[in-house]
This record gives sequence, structure tokens and C-alpha cells, in this order.
Amino acid sequence: MSTEQKQQLARIVAPVLFAVASPALFVLECTLGLLRGWRQFDASGKTVVITGASGGIGAALAVAYARRGAVLVLVARNTARLAAVQAECEAVGARKVTCLTVDVTRHADYAKALISANLGTIDLLVLNAGVSMGAYAADFADAEPFTTLAHINYLAVVNGILASLSLLRSNIANDKFRRPKIAVVSSVLGLAAAPTRSGYCASKFALKGFLDAFRLENPDIDCTMIYPGAVKTNINETRIGNVGNLDWEAKDVMSAEDAARLIVDAVNRGARDEIFTLKYNFFYYLGNLFPLVRDLLIVQNFQKSTTLNKKHN
Repeated sequence: MSTEQKQQLARIVAPVLFAVASPALFVLECTLGLLRGWRQFDASGKTVVITGASGGIGAALAVAYARRGAVLVLVARNTARLAAVQAECEAVGARKVTCLTVDVTRHADYAKALISANLGTIDLLVLNAGVSMGAYAADFADAEPFTTLAHINYLAVVNGILASLSLLRSNIANDKFRRPKIAVVSSVLGLAAAPTRSGYCASKFALKGFLDAFRLENPDIDCTMIYPGAVKTNINETRIGNVGNLDWEAKDVMSAEDAARLIVDAVNRGARDEIFTLKYNFFYYLGNLFPLVRDLLIVQNFQKSTTLNKKHN
């Protein structure tokens, strides 16, 4: 049998094997998920570090964990906005709030800020900082905008994890049952691409690859990847380009507060991956088996959303 024939056979046999094995795999996956979530995360008195905490999902998460009595460390570049979030967190019950005005893409600066904060330990690290995109790839003359997206959306997460690793691991040294947690806020566009989001999608796809490998290398740390859909935040204030506003006027836009509640629940359960809403969960499973159908639906959804935005702008 030639190499080409073997490859053709593989394309035919693989989905059949998948269909046959699916029931058993489903039971095994559910069992492993239950084992991961047997011990709920209690944020009371725990140290929770949140990047991108000056607005949007980050600020909503800060308030959510403040209500649960967490010791908060809020990280962002905007001092005034951080101070406003700090005041709200203190008003609703945070055990303590520390603000670090720092750019997490600068590894050395972030590491120094953590040292200066004298935390001792980190129980939960939430990496949320990001920048959006709204332009066709062909609109750019070079890769500079893509470099910016990669630095903020991908490398800042890597920097945040590496700089925090020793503080996360201090939990394990003190209590083998007190497992540290990392939650990374990605996007459904880190699972399936969309027009005008090429650089954004690439940075989020990179996040998935990194965290998938990192969790295998560090099985003693619980890692949760969050895949929100459209969430109403201020991320568009710094977006690169202004084409294809999928998240401006969509009917299913979620509030930052609702998104925060879902993230808190996912972290509590020790979820590996959390994809928001039935629609995007369906798209995820659809893409694994029927990528051409998924691409068609995404393009149609994009065209419909763009037309809707033109009517509102």
C-alpha cells in the first residue's frame, strides 16, 4: 500500500473509530472531570492575583472574589482605574486589596512588583489582560500589529505564569492538598478563527498550545482555560483596526459580571476548559468533525453581524 493510499485510509477510518469509541470516551471524560472537581475552591482568605483588573472581566472578577473574602492583588497599567476597582472591592468585603501598576509584558517589572508586594504565596492566578483586533490581514504592510497582539495576548500570559510560579508552588510545599490554580481568559476565537481577527486568533491559539503543554508539565497545578464569546467590556478602546465589529451589537453579548460568575464557577469546579454558551460549545464540537461546515457558518454569522453594525453606526 502506497503512502497516499495509507493516508486516504486514515481519513476514512479515523472518524469511524472515533464514532465507535465515543460512548466509552464520554464516560471516561465525565469521570475524570468529576475527580478533578471533587474539592471545591474556597476563595475566602486566599490570595488571588488578577491581571487586566482595571476594567471589564478583570474588574468584575475582582469584585466577585472580593465578595468571597479573598486577599486580592490587582494588576494593570491604569492607576486611576485600579484605584476605583480597589475601592469597590474593599466596599464589598475583600480581606485585603493590593494594586500593582505594571505592564505584565515586561517580565522583569512584573516579577519585581510581585516581590515588592510580599505575598508569600499565590492561590489563584487569573491572567486576563488582552487587546482586540478588527482588520483584515491584507490591510497591514508588515507584521508589527501581529507582534503587538502576540506580546499582550500571549507572551504576557507566559510572563505572568513564569514570574508567579515560585509563589504558586509555595502552596504545595506548605500543604500538598492546597493545589494552586491558574485561570487564563482566552476567547472562543482561540478555538475557531473569524474574519478580521487573524492576529487576535493567532495569539489566542498560541495560548491554548502553551497552556495545554504547561499543564502536562505541571500536573500539581490546576489550569483552567476560559473561552468567552462576546462580552461587553472596554477592550474595543484599544483594538487594532475597526472592521468587523462582531462584539459591538451582537444580540448575545454577555455582561462582564455574568462572565465573571461563570469563570468563578469554572475555577471552583477545577474545570480544564470552559467554553461559554451552547452556541459556541456546538461550534467547538462541530469544528473537530466538520470544519468546512463550521467555517461556512462562521462566515455567515460574520456577514450578518457586520451588516447589523452598519445599521447601528
